[in-house]
Amino acid sequence: MATIELEQDYYLHNFKALLKTVEQYHASLLSTDEKQWLRSFYQLSTDAQMLLIRLLSRKGVLFRFNKLNYDEITNIDLAKDALIHAHFISQEITALHQQQVISISDIFSLYTKPELLRLFPNIIEKTDKKAEIISKLESHVDSEYLLNIISEPLVMVQQQTLLAKFLLLFFGNSHQDLSQFVLSDLGLNKFENYQIDTSTQLFHTTEQVDQWLALTQLSDLYWRAHETKDYDTISSLVPLLPKAASWLPLENKRQKLINHIARDLERNYQYDIALALFR
Repeated sequence: MATIELEQDYYLHNFKALLKTVEQYHASLLSTDEKQWLRSFYQLSTDAQMLLIRLLSRKGVLFRFNKLNYDEITNIDLAKDALIHAHFISQEITALHQQQVISISDIFSLYTKPELLRLFPNIIEKTDKKAEIISKLESHVDSEYLLNIISEPLVMVQQQTLLAKFLLLFFGNSHQDLSQFVLSDLGLNKFENYQIDTSTQLFHTTEQVDQWLALTQLSDLYWRAHETKDYDTISSLVPLLPKAASWLPLENKRQKLINHIARDLERNYQYDIALALFR
């Protein structure tokens, strides 16, 4: 089989295909702000669009700008400025911290231990582990001092949760992401062609979409705690479980999560809570 070479801007075409489908078939489920986001995106330069998609595709929302390097983006500095001007990203890290949008941990977790040692030689000891270093910085009384030490630009993606909604509307589930397009382009995944119209939509109201996304977020918290056997966190999710839903797809998703939580609590000998959940 011949090797398939992807164009450098393959992800831009894929992202636009995603948006086109969402606009065409799910416009009624988009808010005024979300529709404005789409209009603003199309007004960006190609470089700015590609940089935004690159950032949206990465883990987290906070990045060290000088560490970003994409050969296909002609002028990454101009692209960054355009995204800041259009409010897709922010560089006001101090303000975001003061607004409690991001924490000291979020910021300094971006740095390696040797980098943190160079930044804060009077606060950190060489024997400190990375987690201990972050804890010391979080407990430091002068967060403004800590932030002023940073000389490089940091950027934060705004409205990152929009991507989760677009993907959900496109795929109809919370498991697939932009990488699915790449697998399809490479011929590793093939899909049947079938008619797409309003009659095939999973979601019919914005409330259904919002409830699905909220339950997905709760499920993600569970699976992270499950992987580390963090039973305290798993127990803390029980009061957050939503009430039974009349919409069957959401209720099925809710009951699966309840069974997962109950199973783990049973294994941790929390029989009363587990039995109540199983019931």
